[in-house]
Amino acid sequence: MKILVGILAVLCFSGVAWAGNFTDNHNGTVVDNVTGLWWQQQDDGVTRNWLTAISYCSTFNVSGLFGWRLPNRNELESLTDDSRYNPALDPAIFPNAKPDGYWTSTTNTAVTTEAVTVSFYNGVVSGANKTIGLYARCVRNAPVLVN
Repeated sequence: MKILVGILAVLCFSGVAWAGNFTDNHNGTVVDNVTGLWWQQQDDGVTRNWLTAISYCSTFNVSGLFGWRLPNRNELESLTDDSRYNPALDPAIFPNAKPDGYWTSTTNTAVTTEAVTVSFYNGVVSGANKTIGLYARCVRNAPVLVN
């Protein structure tokens, strides 16, 4: 039992345990079964500056679902899988992901003209000037069901 608990602890803290824990809704969205967040399954392949990426996500609509936003650093990084490389996320769940930088809504606190980015090439978190063009992948909280 101790060995099994130890293995599970290593998997959970290495980032690998989250891999494959998504559900494809077959409507252009994917649900993260750990966080409950809904993700845009495929980005549109357009690079945008940071403000335009925020605006894009705030007006994004897929399958009649609104309420999308640009993810924060932790949310976007949660998509990466440390066991994968080029791309650093599951291509079966997120097809056509660019092996490049994606914007987060998080401003770099040390350099406020930069925002935090996540590379889907290798999963590295870094920063980029908010005026350059990078990709956006939108996220939303789980929809509220009304009975």
